[in-house]
Amino acid sequence: MNGGALPLVVFATDAYVDLIVQAIHQSANQGPPVEVVRAAVMCVAEFVVAQPTARRSMQIVDEHIEVKAAQLSRLQQIESRVAAEFRRTFGPRNHPRATALAATTLMLVDVTLRSWYRDGAVPLARIVDALIDAVSLLGADRPISRGRRRVRGTKSLSAATRRHRVRA
Repeated sequence: MNGGALPLVVFATDAYVDLIVQAIHQSANQGPPVEVVRAAVMCVAEFVVAQPTARRSMQIVDEHIEVKAAQLSRLQQIESRVAAEFRRTFGPRNHPRATALAATTLMLVDVTLRSWYRDGAVPLARIVDALIDAVSLLGADRPISRGRRRVRGTKSLSAATRRHRVRA
């Protein structure tokens, strides 16, 4: 591996954080948090894809475990910066929510870029929309049908969640 590739990829990761923070700030009035996350993911993905060396950088990360490890070693620090911006946007009392939004945003950026790298023919907006829809399933009122029956006497998670919300 080229010795200069590692600092280049880590520098690019820092630039992505700045873009995410900027996108959160700019899209704070666009509606619910999921729309702010969508805007941040699209901002970074569009920026990365527009770079002439994007595919080569993705290839380096994909082929060299030490580069991916260097990126992951900075994940906590990056997540903290993004979470801080979500707290500024949605209020300081939402600390766990801000951290969850930050982690989700970073995960969606990663999956979006890997999906684009592996199949560049799919438009970014379609990739991001599919990922946002998948994450939205976490809040669905009913479980995903998998063709299995529930064991008699067990309760679905969504029913337990509804009872919890009624009590609160």
